[in-house]
Amino acid sequence: MSFDVLWLLKTSWQAGILAAIILLLRAALGNRLTPAWRYRLWLLVVLRLLLPDLPASRFSVNEAVPFPVTAPLPVAAPVTPQVTPKESVATATMKPRWSWMQWTTLVWAVGAAGFAGAAAFSYLRFRRSLRGARIVNEGELLELAREAAGEMGCRRLPVIVETPCVTTPALFGLLRPRLLLLERMTASREELRLIFLHEFAHLRRFDVTLNTVVTGLQIAHWFNPLLWLAFRAMRHDRELATDALALAHRNAADRRLYGETLLRLVEGAEPGARPVVGMIDTSRHLKERLLHIVRVTPPGKKGVLIGGALILLLSLTALTREAAESPTPPTESPGAAAQLAAGTAQVAGFKLTEKQADALEAEIAKAPDAPENIVNRQKLIAYSMMHRRAGGKAMARRSELILWMIRHRPADPFSGLPPMGPDKVLEPQLYADAAKAWEEQLKAHPKNTNILMNAARFYLTKDSPRAMKLLEEGLALEPENVELLTLMARLADIQSMATPAGDEQIRAAAPTRLKLWERVAKKSSPERRMIYLSNLALAALDAGENARAKAYAEEMLESAPLQAAPTHPAHWNQGNAIYTGHSVLGQLALRAGDIEGAKRELLLAARTPGSPQLDSFGPDCTLASQLSELGETEAVLAFLKEIERFWEGNRGRTDTLRELAREKKPFPRGGKSMAPVLPKAVKQGE
Repeated sequence: MSFDVLWLLKTSWQAGILAAIILLLRAALGNRLTPAWRYRLWLLVVLRLLLPDLPASRFSVNEAVPFPVTAPLPVAAPVTPQVTPKESVATATMKPRWSWMQWTTLVWAVGAAGFAGAAAFSYLRFRRSLRGARIVNEGELLELAREAAGEMGCRRLPVIVETPCVTTPALFGLLRPRLLLLERMTASREELRLIFLHEFAHLRRFDVTLNTVVTGLQIAHWFNPLLWLAFRAMRHDRELATDALALAHRNAADRRLYGETLLRLVEGAEPGARPVVGMIDTSRHLKERLLHIVRVTPPGKKGVLIGGALILLLSLTALTREAAESPTPPTESPGAAAQLAAGTAQVAGFKLTEKQADALEAEIAKAPDAPENIVNRQKLIAYSMMHRRAGGKAMARRSELILWMIRHRPADPFSGLPPMGPDKVLEPQLYADAAKAWEEQLKAHPKNTNILMNAARFYLTKDSPRAMKLLEEGLALEPENVELLTLMARLADIQSMATPAGDEQIRAAAPTRLKLWERVAKKSSPERRMIYLSNLALAALDAGENARAKAYAEEMLESAPLQAAPTHPAHWNQGNAIYTGHSVLGQLALRAGDIEGAKRELLLAARTPGSPQLDSFGPDCTLASQLSELGETEAVLAFLKEIERFWEGNRGRTDTLRELAREKKPFPRGGKSMAPVLPKAVKQGE
């Protein structure tokens, strides 16, 4: 299902908040707000429900009461790679999983179809009942109607029909509305004139059209009781406003006669919903209508000021969304071009041959300060990283190249990339010199967030307390900087990985880690958010937030097909999404005591097409380790055989894991963490 049900729910939420505000204002202001202005306020609710998006504002009511569900990715069909039968390991038949979003869409569609069907049936049945009704083509009644239409400013007179199908005068029809009168209706000429004025007031304000729109919106938002209450109040205010318009230039005697006419019509009115805009909508508020009829006066300056001010205030605060909801796509970032250039230089450096590296060194020696040699230095730094164990000419100049970049280009995006980070064990002297150079730059430029970020990246895996301090300083300068927030969230992940599996420290730090990733995801583009879903799911898993972990995992699987196209910015992440999504769902199944479900998810995870990360470093085997410890050897062995398909950097490690699986032992923890731990019932095999 591709319908964006979350947009509908969010729209309904925001319109409900606006409706609640208007209901409170009606109650607080009472008669100080005229019926016409009360009715105009409801038009803001209709407008909110029709608008596809809202302008951002720091003063939005929707920021104070935000929609409680994270903004969605485009919905796609869930990914369920097919697992071929493998000996006795094949678990229960794997059926496509429906996410909560798809179930919600289905429930909404069933409800909307039911209400739409009922409305269509009512409309068609009433329209059929009008067949054969007498059309008024001549006579005093038609002349009186023309006079009333001219007085009300209606250019076109509707067809007037006398029918026994109504008990009060009403308008029916959207494109060519008809005025329905009671068959053999007994009323004086003045009473008829007042009835015509009321109905033509509806026409003048396009109430028939608006009533159709409101009916459609009520069908679409059938699940929101606040909007049902709002629309009922809107219809009541519509009748009050119509009464006021019809009696705007009438004397006290006419107002009295108008009230008496209403009372007489109410006595003959029959209950039952009809698809019409009538003079008697309901008898429930008749007393209030009669009181307003007596008080009808032209709106004064005070009433106009109050009504106009409320319309303006609500438009600025309730017809806007929170400013933070509009993420800045990476392509609009000022440093995006520089980041792309840095990444390109890194990849080019990885691919250099020794002969090409020698040629670049020669070019640098000829013109050390030439602008093009900045990129050449970056390529050589990346080259030296790939060959640092082998030594050679590039390795001899590695220290000089790295220190040159730190001292001359500390804010360059390349200075924060992995090739700029010396290995603390293999290159202790270079690490010490580079750390000293970074501290000098930080002292010289304490408020440069780009330098703070690059220095934090340098320390990220080597001195996490120092990295955290730098990131905190950067966020103090720019609290909404997404790159700083992302680095802080990654640092939290790194610290989690360095903690033994199941350690209480992981669970204690996980809620903060989850909040960081949720802040990052909210401020990121949809493409970046797809990539961060794995971080969100794993952080929620560690935090014990099972429902959120499941929602993020399912969203990951829904997003995977969107990343399949080679042109998609997150194309490389598709395999990660499939693997991590199923892995998280499997760990959640174990927590619920569902071992068969966990085995099924393990095999689905192994069916990933792979990714640069999975192919090189291998998959996180937490779920396989947990199942191995529970004695599910066959499922784990099938998993290990399957991941060898893409794990190019395996180097025989799966053989070691096979031995552990046969001995029903857990695997060594390498990679992402995950936490906790199986319920006692599962461990004991209950």
